[in-house]
Amino acid sequence: MNRKFSNEEKLSLKKKGIINQKQEDFYVFRFLSDVGYFKASEMRDLAKIAETYGNGEISLTSRLTIEIPFIKEEDIEEVIKFAKERNLRIGGAGNTVRAIISCKGTVCKHGLIDTRALAKSIENDFLGMKVPGKFKIGVFGCINSYGKAQSNDFSVMPSYNTEKNEMEFMIFLGGRSGRKARKANPMDRKFKEEDIKKLIKIAIEYYNEKAEGKERFAEIIERLGEQKVENDIIHKLHNI
Repeated sequence: MNRKFSNEEKLSLKKKGIINQKQEDFYVFRFLSDVGYFKASEMRDLAKIAETYGNGEISLTSRLTIEIPFIKEEDIEEVIKFAKERNLRIGGAGNTVRAIISCKGTVCKHGLIDTRALAKSIENDFLGMKVPGKFKIGVFGCINSYGKAQSNDFSVMPSYNTEKNEMEFMIFLGGRSGRKARKANPMDRKFKEEDIKKLIKIAIEYYNEKAEGKERFAEIIERLGEQKVENDIIHKLHNI
């Protein structure tokens, strides 16, 4: 009989994107996309995992990752090996900066910026960073995604300034969905593109510094006040 994982081992797996199902002997594998994109060859490999080790089904998540359910406990190492050989990334869980999402502004006629390029740059610098709870970042290409921008810990949305003839960016802080939902508001001022990653770094550092226990960023804003958090972050930006 195969040895069963302890609760500690299950928690360790969950942090890596391998999540124990309610069906106790089965696990969901979460695979990270390239900010919303998978190559056709990767989709074929993922389909093979689902057919060989799962129940033949693949599901999509709100953060543009793919999950394959019903992986047996005894097959976990085989799936990990298969994924590594094909450069499929398992992850997107735990108290970390989660998968970066972007709308299709790169190809959408309404998109004001190359959302995929900006999201990929952000992912390269911040994906997987440790935080007290979780931290979700979104990149959106136009005002049509305003509601989606309000549901992330940190969101970016362009706005064209016709008077200055230049692109500016709205930054949304402290949104979250779920049972303690909070709609993020854009900061009072707009920013240049070169400020975006500086602001993300400051926001994450601020989150790590101010969090009590496993608070989400939204809870810090609610506890300290939206204006104070915004002023603190802008002050830190000016002192870089």
